Amino acid sequence: MGSYDGYHDYATCAFTGGWTCNKTFPNGFFNVQIYAGPVGGLPQTLLGETRADELREAAVGTACGDTSNPYHGFTFPNPKVCTNCTDYQTQVDNYNALKDGVAHDIRAYRVRPDHQGSGWWINNTPITITCPAPTPTPFPCPANINQSCNGSGTQATISWDAIAAAVGYVLRLNHEPYDAPTNWYNAGQGDQWQEPTSSTINVAITPGANYQYSVQGKAPGESYPYAGGRCPYAIFNCPAPTPTAIPTPVGTIKAAPCG
Repeated sequence: MGSYDGYHDYATCAFTGGWTCNKTFPNGFFNVQIYAGPVGGLPQTLLGETRADELREAAVGTACGDTSNPYHGFTFPNPKVCTNCTDYQTQVDNYNALKDGVAHDIRAYRVRPDHQGSGWWINNTPITITCPAPTPTPFPCPANINQSCNGSGTQATISWDAIAAAVGYVLRLNHEPYDAPTNWYNAGQGDQWQEPTSSTINVAITPGANYQYSVQGKAPGESYPYAGGRCPYAIFNCPAPTPTAIPTPVGTIKAAPCG
């Protein structure tokens, strides 16, 4: 590597870092571009650029030719703002995108701050990391759940406030007698499992029957069992309409004469 030296020390699921310098000009510094890609292959995606001017141990200063100047370290993402360096939040977002449960090679490439001339891959690069995908925060229980009946008692309308980012919902209707939550579904008994995409649904029911119901949001890409809160575990009944009474005739009914 001639007068150039450096080392890609580490890569974690939060940061990567190391040091680099030019031993001929130990008071100068490089910028470092960070790339990520499949293990041992292409394409390599530029995650961002940072500056190698952070304080390191005295041995780094010695390796760079000036024991009084060990300021050759780099960290990525890096909250320090510098000329030609990638915005910190962009660095964070790009690095966090690697948290997908897949192995990635992290590579460090030194360049001049003015981007003139050729760059060099830093010693010990790449470093392979595998970062688990973050566990999403479960959706809350839907709010303002309402239920109403049509006039014949054969249909119920159930509605609730939409949950931001939900791709759909699960409505469980447990016809009386109520079964245990872990084994509640019995289609022959009249239980229903509905998966509407909107926050309102009409369901056919048996007039006069009791139903226990709950609503739950579904996150993008989520599969059963869903993690969102369920509520209200309330009971409703849509009664059949009261039959209209036939009025009793008033007065004496006389039979017509025969013949």
